[in-house]
Amino acid sequence: DAAFDGLLDNLVGQLLSKDVMVEPLRLLHEEFPRYLQTHRATLAPEDLQRCTKQQAVVAKILRAYEENPEDTDTVAQLMQEMQQYGPPPTEIAAPGTGCSVS
Repeated sequence: DAAFDGLLDNLVGQLLSKDVMVEPLRLLHEEFPRYLQTHRATLAPEDLQRCTKQQAVVAKILRAYEENPEDTDTVAQLMQEMQQYGPPPTEIAAPGTGCSVS
């Protein structure tokens, strides 16, 4: 149904809007270097690689918002890329929960 597709596109556009996403992503981007510095020696090589890739994708998303804030298609593609690497470390994605990457 075309009306439903339009509604869904509008909802996704709102969820991916710069107003909603930039601040949490900026905080995440700021915390990655600290996290990696603190945990580099204890992270498994695959976790270190995953975190480094996540940090790079977050930077790409922030750059996409800066260059073209209305381009939610690019942001959605980058979010899908981010999902390939799993959730970011809990300490920086949800501080204060006491959980960590295993």
